Amino acid sequence: MNFRIEELMNLKGFNNAKLAKELGVTRSTVTNNLKKPTLETLERIAKVLDVRVSDLIVEDDQKLDPIYKKDENGKEIVIGFLKK
Repeated sequence: MNFRIEELMNLKGFNNAKLAKELGVTRSTVTNNLKKPTLETLERIAKVLDVRVSDLIVEDDQKLDPIYKKDENGKEIVIGFLKK
């Protein structure tokens, strides 16, 4: 099972520091939990990002291509995903 937490964070305008602040934890805690989060962590992140827990999970065989756009600073951000 893989997670697309970072992609959805980007889509919602969050970085690790902002998510950590919203969750009331340190940035290193967020960084350490993004790869293998517990169900409780997924639930908390989903609430902060205003998405469903299932939106944070990608099945191993499910391939998604990110859709990018440039923000006002010229940085590419993910605005959505397309199934392959």
